Amino acid sequence: MCMGNFKKIQTYVQDNLEEIRLIQINVVPFGVFILFVLMVPLWLLVLAPHILALTPSFSYNAEVISQDRLYDQQTQSFRSAQTTLSKLTYSVESVNDGNLIIKNSFNVRGFDGEEIFQVDRRYGIDPKQQQHVQGYGDKSRNGYLFGKPNSTDDFIYWHVNYDRPIYMEYAGSDVLYGIQAFKFTSSFEVDQTEELSHSLDKVGETQGIRLAVDLSLWIEPVTGYLLKYEDFAQADYYDFSSGEFISPWNTFNNVVSEDSVQKNVEHSLARGRNIWFITYIPTILFILFGLFSLGLSYRPNLDGTKSRLETVIESINSYTFIIFPLIIIIIVLVASSLLRANTQNIDLEIFESGVDQIEDAIDDKMSNYKILLEGSRGLFEASDGVTREEWTRYLDSVDFV
Repeated sequence: MCMGNFKKIQTYVQDNLEEIRLIQINVVPFGVFILFVLMVPLWLLVLAPHILALTPSFSYNAEVISQDRLYDQQTQSFRSAQTTLSKLTYSVESVNDGNLIIKNSFNVRGFDGEEIFQVDRRYGIDPKQQQHVQGYGDKSRNGYLFGKPNSTDDFIYWHVNYDRPIYMEYAGSDVLYGIQAFKFTSSFEVDQTEELSHSLDKVGETQGIRLAVDLSLWIEPVTGYLLKYEDFAQADYYDFSSGEFISPWNTFNNVVSEDSVQKNVEHSLARGRNIWFITYIPTILFILFGLFSLGLSYRPNLDGTKSRLETVIESINSYTFIIFPLIIIIIVLVASSLLRANTQNIDLEIFESGVDQIEDAIDDKMSNYKILLEGSRGLFEASDGVTREEWTRYLDSVDFV
């Protein structure tokens, strides 16, 4: 059977030998074509993800507006909302086995700058996939740092305040400052007895604190960058022994400020441009140059006839084969330069944003001191002498710390 098939092939080759001889290939250009064909998946699957991975200079800063309405046991009602400013930050502390150790902080301060609450977590993150890595950070976690790029699939997220895996579900898309954002939501319960045992009486001894939370995230699709988050929570006391509800403690809401949302949009757009440059421009150039090399790999037919492709190729100046790669190199270098510039601008903008917020806080504090000093001068100018009691009453009236 096999011998019969071989003879058929041999007969076909002999009968069509002249036509087969007409097809001749120039080895060097054809080899270049094969090289560029192989470069496309190599670039898309290996090199580009490596270039676009999170770097040790990665950071994230967002101002969060927090509102709390504490429950008054005497009046059996919630008090008026108290507004505070919080700061949500991510920064790389170190690199361990190629994974980034990222510090995630949530710092709550009053409008006078006084610290009210601070919590820090440390995550081990794969810089290419932006996913948690088991065995790294302050505890083993799974899921994503922010969101899953280019996907509406549900994913697991860890929020600094709740420190538990939160299953985020796709809930549609919104437009934030001109760009599309995927919205993900989750409703869950979490026990925060341990976190609040040092600040609330009986909590951790006979009572606990249980939260019912509604959390929403807005993720930029291409980069997986966190543009905005908002949560609403009801916090209640419960009995340790029975687990039964005792009374409310607090209802609170956290939302990223509009200024921070706008800055996050700008940062995500810059990162998106980097992704576009690095992913698509080299890929397109590899394909074009590969096709060009394939065209140059064909020699003229032995019978003297020329195909349309051969006629076009012959019309191209012989120096083009040298000039074209140089053009590709220049374009790739320009794209790489733009990438580096954009990355540096992103990091610089995030850093300067944090510096500006610190400067504003210092200015506000100094303004308070200036008002205090001017008031003190007025007190002394309006009186022949200021007693210790008068001075104490004055300090109490201005809530001086």
